[in-house]
Amino acid sequence: MKLKPSSSSLSVQVTLVSALISVAIGVLGLLGVCLNQPLLGSFGHGLPVIKANAAVGIIIAGVSLWLLGIRHRWPIARTMGKIGALFIVLLGSLTAAQYVFSIDFHIDELLVQDYNQIGTVYPGRMAIMTTINFILKGWALLVLDRRPKRYSLSQAQFLSVITLFTPLVALLGYIFGVRDVRGAGPFLLLGVMAVPMGIAWIALSVGTLFARPSFGFMRVLTESGSASYALRTLLIPAILVPVALSLVFVYGVHHLFYIPSFGVAVFSTVGILILASLIWRTVSGLSTLEAKEKRAIVARKRSELSLSAMFDLVPSGMVFVNTETGQFIKVNQRLCQMTGYTEQELLHMTFRNLTHPEDDISQWPEYQRMVSSGSGQFHFEKRYIRKDGTTIWVDVMGFVIGEIAGTSVNVAIIQDLTLRKAEETTLQRAKDSAEAANQLKSSFLANMSHELRTPLGVITGFTELAERSDVSPADRQIYLATIKRNSHILKKMIDEVLDLAKVESGKLNVEKVQVALHKFFSDFMIDFQPLAQKNKNDLTIKVDGVVPESIYTDPSRLRQVLVNIVGNAVKFTRGGKVSLIVHLGPERGPKENGTLRITVSDTGPGVPEDQRAKLFQPFSQVDNSMTRKYGGTGLGLVLAKKLAQALGGDIELTESEVGKGSTFTITVDTGPLSGVPLVKKIEFTNGEVMAPKNRLDKDLEGVAILLAEDSEEIRFLVETLLTSHGATITTVSNGKEAVQAASLRDYDVVLMDLQMPELDGYEATKQLREREYSKPIIALSASAMREEYSRALDAGCNAHLTKPFKHRDLVETILHYSGPQRYESQVTDLHP
Repeated sequence: MKLKPSSSSLSVQVTLVSALISVAIGVLGLLGVCLNQPLLGSFGHGLPVIKANAAVGIIIAGVSLWLLGIRHRWPIARTMGKIGALFIVLLGSLTAAQYVFSIDFHIDELLVQDYNQIGTVYPGRMAIMTTINFILKGWALLVLDRRPKRYSLSQAQFLSVITLFTPLVALLGYIFGVRDVRGAGPFLLLGVMAVPMGIAWIALSVGTLFARPSFGFMRVLTESGSASYALRTLLIPAILVPVALSLVFVYGVHHLFYIPSFGVAVFSTVGILILASLIWRTVSGLSTLEAKEKRAIVARKRSELSLSAMFDLVPSGMVFVNTETGQFIKVNQRLCQMTGYTEQELLHMTFRNLTHPEDDISQWPEYQRMVSSGSGQFHFEKRYIRKDGTTIWVDVMGFVIGEIAGTSVNVAIIQDLTLRKAEETTLQRAKDSAEAANQLKSSFLANMSHELRTPLGVITGFTELAERSDVSPADRQIYLATIKRNSHILKKMIDEVLDLAKVESGKLNVEKVQVALHKFFSDFMIDFQPLAQKNKNDLTIKVDGVVPESIYTDPSRLRQVLVNIVGNAVKFTRGGKVSLIVHLGPERGPKENGTLRITVSDTGPGVPEDQRAKLFQPFSQVDNSMTRKYGGTGLGLVLAKKLAQALGGDIELTESEVGKGSTFTITVDTGPLSGVPLVKKIEFTNGEVMAPKNRLDKDLEGVAILLAEDSEEIRFLVETLLTSHGATITTVSNGKEAVQAASLRDYDVVLMDLQMPELDGYEATKQLREREYSKPIIALSASAMREEYSRALDAGCNAHLTKPFKHRDLVETILHYSGPQRYESQVTDLHP
């Protein structure tokens, strides 16, 4: 992981460079010892050489300064820096103990023995001043983060100044030619110090000072004020100018350019002039700084003016208010727009004058409590009364900002909530509507549960009665007829629910073909005559005017529409009349589509005026009494309307009168009428409705059928049915057995269930077709979804029957594909 400093400021750079310099000097000193190259550790012939242990200490001190002085992303860096600082304190302390107590711990021999050194009576041991500096520098690094009081020196800065002084004196001694200062007293401490070591100590001291520029006097040095500017300007010249002048003075005297007294006078004068110019430059800089401060004040005033402009331009209302009385002190234009009052009018009002009386009574005590609390904040939603008397909703949020001229003032931001409140009202209404719809659906589900369980209960009960051995053949026939009738009722309910689900999801398929109207209505009347006769109704149909011989529509969906509308008319009418009148509406243009209009009238109970809106709503009937009396799911009319719309038309309640009956008008699109003959007026009466001819019971004689079905009951049912028609049946329970059986014998027809274990019907059909099996395969499925039908045809089936299927549909489909008139390219989809 790379260690990166957290800042790239000048102080960080100075600290980093200082650490690198000290580490580099230590490395050069070690190399000089190891390679026996004194110049690497002395920087000059005949000069003292840095000791090996001192070099190691300097390296560790530089690394510790880098780890502690610069904030790193690696948390362990601080711990490693502390360990390094403790090491150099320990190294200095042990070496000092050797000097004080004249003992040898042999710590020098642990590194590299460097006996050929100059300037010490202890070969290989660092100088006493270096020893003291190690102790001081290590301690300075350990207390680096300890803050001082305001602008005084921190402990680390104080110790760094001490460790900076001695190497400066030693280096100046070298510069002025005083290489060896020996004697009694304090000069002993300024004894021989190698040049590299002096440079390293100066670098470490400067780096430590800049490591925390926000502490102590370094804070003064780095701030932006006048004192900091003066200090930065004078500090470095005050240090360097005397040194530089002294060097020139010593050099001139040494080369006899002038006598010492003359040189002192000249260079004192020059020094005074230089320092005077520096002071003048500093004063002029302070003048410039003051001018900048004045410009900053002007800019601040401009900023205040800008804030005042923003106060007026802010998109919300904004006010300053007397906290105790509520008197407006300052208002912006947005509040004036919201309330309709002018600024002067508002300044003579309190916010209580704007607040709706009901809200003021409830919120004024709460406002007083909030502003007197510790936070001084308040937040309300309330109503304001505008100047024109209208009411708006507002959100008021503010806080106390303090006292101005002895008056407690708060600031508040006011937002107009009128639009949001209107949206909330709309949402609440939508929620209420949704809850009402949910209640309606719950009522529907309860009704649906009743309607489903009623025929199921009848089927279950009469099945148990039919199973009894003591039942006579005549009663058993009645029981079976009852079971059959209730099965059809149950099937119709399920079909309605599934069809409505398809309509609601947009997946209803409409397949339009050419439909002969005469045959269509004849078949429809044949189916409805029994129910009409049972209710003693006179059911008639009449074609008014001219109608096309055929129209282009979906016959099954059109029949479904008529079944619902005519079925309701026949069901609700007792001993009356139900009539259908069919006529052609106006064409939309030359050779374009027309509209087929079917008017269904009855003499039933009629629909009350206040109940008509519910007719075409899902899950509803005119009233619950209708449900209890006649049954039904309440889906018929809405499904019929949506189907009619899918056929390009609609259904409307044309007229209705309670006690006299109702009239519904059904319209559907005819499709293109170009070239379609128009038939004159034709009437159908009850006598024209012919009963279907009975087919022979043995119409499947000699037909070999393979039935693949995993349900034992369905296998028994189909086998019993088809055997009674003369067919020969072979049954298997899964697709794998079906493939094997069809491969061994040439059947006339294969009835293939699609959902089976081992191998389903889709895969079994694919395998048979891959083996070039050419006989018809009729799919059987409990799913009525169009996707199942398409998937079966894609697998290779010729037709698709949906369970539960009518016995006659199954027999006729087998006849179609097994007789001599079949053609294999034809595919059929027979839905219940």
